[in-house]
Amino acid sequence: MKTNKLFLLILGLSISIFILSGCGKTKKSPTEIDFKTDLDTAKKIATDKNQPMVIVFLNSKCPWSKMLIDSTFSDKIVIEMSEKMVFVKLDVIKDSTLAHRFGIVYYPTVVVTKPDGSEIDRLVEYYPPTDFYNEIQLYLIGKETLEDYLTRLEDEPERVEYHLIVAEKYRNRASWDKALEYYNNVIKLGHKNQQDEVEKAMFEIANIFTEKGDYKSGIRAFNDFIKRFPHSERVEDARRIIPYCMVQNGDFYKALNYFKKYLDDYPQGKYVDWVKQHIDELNKVMKKG
Repeated sequence: MKTNKLFLLILGLSISIFILSGCGKTKKSPTEIDFKTDLDTAKKIATDKNQPMVIVFLNSKCPWSKMLIDSTFSDKIVIEMSEKMVFVKLDVIKDSTLAHRFGIVYYPTVVVTKPDGSEIDRLVEYYPPTDFYNEIQLYLIGKETLEDYLTRLEDEPERVEYHLIVAEKYRNRASWDKALEYYNNVIKLGHKNQQDEVEKAMFEIANIFTEKGDYKSGIRAFNDFIKRFPHSERVEDARRIIPYCMVQNGDFYKALNYFKKYLDDYPQGKYVDWVKQHIDELNKVMKKG
């Protein structure tokens, strides 16, 4: 009899422990991000859960887009973020209308929004996992955003680095005129000890003219840049974009000479393959007349 009571007591304790341990189970952490591929669906989920969205615009042919997926979005710290945010993955080619609506020019671009879809800010190009996590956490508390820097400029209107950051943020939104305004502010306000900022601003102004399709202004701006900063590392890039602008303007013979001059001056340059490809295409066009 005692044996039976002891057996029942042990059995009862075992069942209690089993039940208690079951009640204490925690939810399993995700092992990958559950990306949504439809923005309207994602927005409804975000609204229902009152969660921000992370909208990722990728180009399947871009190595940095692939690296963002394979490296950053496979990292535990970023995967855990997806429990509290709705992640959306869109292809800039298939979802070109949305890409245009969001002003996507560079990729990858990650747009962070409030649950209602209004933009907080964005990350452009590749970010390693920790940097990606940290930057988004700052955005969610209103730091390092476009709005944050515009507020800072109200207190320090001559702070050159703030003008540069604001210009870049407008550039990343394809807000070209606003970007030009703030890049020009950098040039006006920049002093001798701020030539790095001025150099970057002048180069980006030339790039923006090219992005806008104003190739004559782009050529002129790149030449001004080269004249002002002849020893800059960016000169090589400027030297290959100038003939590209000439091609767009239909000045094929001049462009061909400029491309060949690039190869003469930079035989081991970063853009040799790109330039050779454009020379081949240009020769084909010129042969057809």
